[in-house]
Amino acid sequence: MGTEGSNPSLSAALASSWGERFFCHARGSRQRLALRAGGRGLDEEINNAPGSADTPAPSCEPVNRFDLLKTFVSGAPSAKALFDRDLCYLAYSDRWVSDYGLDPEQDYTGRSHYEVFPEIGEEWKAAHQRCLRGEIHRTDHEPFPRADGTTQWLRYEVRPWYESEGVVGGLVMLTEDLTGLVEATGGVRQRDALFAAARDVAATLWAFDADRTMTLHVGAPLEDLGVGQGWNVGNKMDEVYAELPVVTDAVDRALAGEPSSWSVVVEGRTFESVVRPVRDDSGAVTGGVGISIDVTDRDYAQARAEAAAAEVELIQGAIPDAVVVADTDRRVQRVNPAFAKLFGYTAAKVIGQPTKLLYADPAAFDEAGRTRYRPSGPARMDPFEVEYRRADGTTFMGETVGAPVRDSAGRTVGYVGVIRDVTERRAAEDRLYHQAHHDELTGLANRTLFTSRLDAAIAVAAGGRGLVDQRSAATNFAVLYVDLDRFKAVNDTFGHSAGDALLREVADRLRGAVRPTDTVARLGGDEFAVLLEGLTDADAAGALAQQVAAALVPTVEVGGRNLSVGASIGVVWGRPDHDSSDAVLGEADLAMYEAKRSGRGRSAMYSAATHGPAGLRLRLELDLPRAIEEGELRLAYQPIVRLSDGALAGFEALVRWEHPELGLLYPDAFIGPAEESGQIVAVDRWVLREACRQVAAWEAETRGAGGDAVLVLNVNCTGRDLLDPEYVGAVRDIASSAGFDPDRLHLEITESLLIQDAVAVAEVLRGLRTSGVRFCIDDFGTGYSSLSALHALPVDRIKVDRSFVADMVEREESAALVDTVVRLGRMLGKGVVAEGIETAAHLAALRRLGCAHGQGYLFSKPVGPEAAASMAFAAALPWAHHWDAPGPWLA
Repeated sequence: MGTEGSNPSLSAALASSWGERFFCHARGSRQRLALRAGGRGLDEEINNAPGSADTPAPSCEPVNRFDLLKTFVSGAPSAKALFDRDLCYLAYSDRWVSDYGLDPEQDYTGRSHYEVFPEIGEEWKAAHQRCLRGEIHRTDHEPFPRADGTTQWLRYEVRPWYESEGVVGGLVMLTEDLTGLVEATGGVRQRDALFAAARDVAATLWAFDADRTMTLHVGAPLEDLGVGQGWNVGNKMDEVYAELPVVTDAVDRALAGEPSSWSVVVEGRTFESVVRPVRDDSGAVTGGVGISIDVTDRDYAQARAEAAAAEVELIQGAIPDAVVVADTDRRVQRVNPAFAKLFGYTAAKVIGQPTKLLYADPAAFDEAGRTRYRPSGPARMDPFEVEYRRADGTTFMGETVGAPVRDSAGRTVGYVGVIRDVTERRAAEDRLYHQAHHDELTGLANRTLFTSRLDAAIAVAAGGRGLVDQRSAATNFAVLYVDLDRFKAVNDTFGHSAGDALLREVADRLRGAVRPTDTVARLGGDEFAVLLEGLTDADAAGALAQQVAAALVPTVEVGGRNLSVGASIGVVWGRPDHDSSDAVLGEADLAMYEAKRSGRGRSAMYSAATHGPAGLRLRLELDLPRAIEEGELRLAYQPIVRLSDGALAGFEALVRWEHPELGLLYPDAFIGPAEESGQIVAVDRWVLREACRQVAAWEAETRGAGGDAVLVLNVNCTGRDLLDPEYVGAVRDIASSAGFDPDRLHLEITESLLIQDAVAVAEVLRGLRTSGVRFCIDDFGTGYSSLSALHALPVDRIKVDRSFVADMVEREESAALVDTVVRLGRMLGKGVVAEGIETAAHLAALRRLGCAHGQGYLFSKPVGPEAAASMAFAAALPWAHHWDAPGPWLA
């Protein structure tokens, strides 16, 4: 609840009023199978699988995810295949068979992908292995040899699928056939068209636009080509070809997007013609181009070659990318006008020179010769990127598509390459990746990047499960959880500018204290983490923790002041039984609090005996009664912000336990033991009583000072407390005695609670609703969603779970799910609150979607009553600067 949701389990069937429906099931953030509604191709929706449009929404009973995945793959209308870990087929679609030229009569189930396609190279095999370790591999366009000997261009996506316990079960491959697009128009498509034309010997090149008007003619006299007298630029094709319906039919087909070819005899001479459609960048057909060749007499070969050269030169001149034609020694023979613009060389300067002149690194030239520009190489090379050097010495990154030029006997007589400057594109991609994976203030890795690398380290260590003696330093890892000891005092005393400067200095010291290969991250607020890999033993991790602690001891000069901060560090040594980054960070957090309890400025190593789940839970169950009686429970308040203008709308009250020996404990550590021991009711009532009292006191104080603060209060409610027979009366009494208006009390309940005892829950909710109390569904999307329950019960708000918000900038599926929840809330008249807003990009995306409220570390982590009171009384809120300047949501 709040910003502290536990590992969610998702199984939801949602249907909106416009008829779209989707099904998703997940257990934990790494295993979520969530396909967004809308769009096809590589993002083919699960609701487009056979039967999903006609059958009732799935029930809330458990679903066999593997069977569902097999059904989805085998019934998909696009090319998809499901493999096990050995890359053997488990299921595949009909389109997979047809796209790859496979025999539809054969059953490929159980056969190796590499057996079916022995041409698959080592580069792709290596990519498959990375995907088996949890990566996702995508390409824009790749050539692929079909089983029938032809070549096609495909867009690939390869991703892992997970078994129920989170282990990678194999791969799902999705492809989209782009051969037609690549051969027809634009960008790579233009270049491939150039190569195709270079192989043709053309006598005449002609073109027409979408209105069927001739726009171009290059070549021999028209009457020599059998195209009819009177045809010239500006005339309609139908008028001049009234007696040759084969031509007008070809025009029709080209404008419909289809190529065609034919032969015709005119006055004893035979002409062969080819017509292809021309498309713009959006894929729309804008006209057609045709080539007519006189094949009657082979004595015309020289004339045809000259016409082909003129055609190639014409096309090369129209291409915006640089074109280089070289001989077999890779010496420049011809370049196009765009070459001079890109490289700064005139044609006269480079013709006859080795193409090595163009490479920034001579070794890259040699490598290209060994691997690509070979006489026996393929007819078309894979696109590749290399750094080139201009005439003025500057360099740029170029994407290159090349092919050998062969004579009629199949001998390689040269090479042609098309080069595009992708420097800006690469830089933009790098900037976007950095922004999405790094902390804006410190430049360190953010939580997303850190957990991704930690999950990868866990996967490597898990490979040695049961073989601990065989583990090497390459598989060892450790995590340091660093929490600054006195940062809050600095921030409160000297302001946020001083706090930001201090955080930047801490980030620099952390970088300097560890090795270049280690990952240093800012998780949020004053919390940092370090991932150490390749360690020899746990002692090495402890030594590095001491280095980090020592690096933070010297004072930091900020604004002319010497500030002392220090840090407490929790250390976790990676084990093969670690199954998630959350588990590792949870252990590191426990060890960090052990270090704080020992006197701050220290480090502590996690020990299963001391901090292990079973022993800890038992201890907490025994200590809970004392905690309630002796006032060890504390409340932290996280602000709920109105996203339209940044105004403070209220607070969510979150319980903490100030344990005398274990230090400050978060709800995940003790709510479970409280529920199991039956003490959760007492905890819930204490939280509700204290929160109502505190917020009512703040409001009274602001009114006494002439203010008019009206705050909403969100308090979490567990199922055991909600279904207690005395609960309704207790809530009314607590709100009344505290002097808190029940209309502004929002009780947060989980989705799963709605179906535990729907009738009883509905009775309680309606009973409290008559008193003005409102209800909010917490962590929406992680339980069992029910539109009927949302519509029928007096629920006022739904909260989007932080796991979806965290990924919405980088993952289209998460963004689509958040958008769906916001739209759903709007249609049902429910308010929507987004949890886990940690970056300005999250805020911008949520504002664009029209989400009304939000909470997260971007605004404030949960704070104590004093800091929360400061927010309630503040004229300017700490997060107001996010609304001061125009953001991307205003674009």
